[in-house]
Amino acid sequence: MNLAKQGVIATSMLVMTVILFTGFAPKPKEFTINTDASSATWIGRSVAVQHSGTVYISSGELLVDNGKISRGTVRVDVNSLAVTSISNLKLNSQLTGRLKGKDFFDTYNHPVAIFRISSVRHESGSNYTVNGSLTIKGKTQPVRFPAIIHHDKKQISVHATVVVDRTKFNITSGSTDFFNDLGDTAIHNEFEFTLHLVARRS
Repeated sequence: MNLAKQGVIATSMLVMTVILFTGFAPKPKEFTINTDASSATWIGRSVAVQHSGTVYISSGELLVDNGKISRGTVRVDVNSLAVTSISNLKLNSQLTGRLKGKDFFDTYNHPVAIFRISSVRHESGSNYTVNGSLTIKGKTQPVRFPAIIHHDKKQISVHATVVVDRTKFNITSGSTDFFNDLGDTAIHNEFEFTLHLVARRS
């Protein structure tokens, strides 16, 4: 075989390789979070008191490569924050207002919190470890948390509890504590977000 033919063959093989690994590479499958089927709850604690409530998941998507979740985004409408642990309407309104205020989540200026998933590692069975970041009040910090994940070709369900250090997001209580005016040091630094996500193939 002469050099000219060898050059043509080599070029053809190179072109086919480029096409194979670029033009025909499978795109990630997008699963859109069903906000009606998904939910989120929160728990905050002080020395003597525990309060809990709900918050609305506004939107999100999960991307799947080769049958595995590779990345994703979950947006939480912090302005929808509600307190479920207090039945007294006046006290409930006071606590809700304080949590939405500037010292806490400052929902007027920062109405959305965002979980960004950068990788998901399988541990065993339905147990996974999720790595990514969380943005609250315009501040972004890395997060890692365990999750129970079930998925098939049409739907993904994720259940996870994320423990958040409020001090990393400039979440304080101001000069007094809403828990019976115990002071800022009486509030535990960590609070919990529990997420139940249902995502369906777009």
